[in-house]
Amino acid sequence: MSSVISKEKTSNLYKGIFNYHGEVSTLYTTAESEGQAYRFFCERLAQRYDTASINIRHYFWGTDKYEIKIERSKEDGTKTC
Repeated sequence: MSSVISKEKTSNLYKGIFNYHGEVSTLYTTAESEGQAYRFFCERLAQRYDTASINIRHYFWGTDKYEIKIERSKEDGTKTC
């Protein structure tokens, strides 16, 4: 008899602070990784500024104009500030 073990996906809560052309936005999202959170944040900023997500990603790549931190880890329930 075989059994199927389901893995519960864990998501972390991420906080992103983005300086887009001098306008600072603070956003929150849940994601599996920092990279995924970055993509989610860029999609939301693209909607806000009526542009394509790739334009937002290109603007921030390789710069210090944004910061992403884990606000809460689902695995251990900790919160960092």
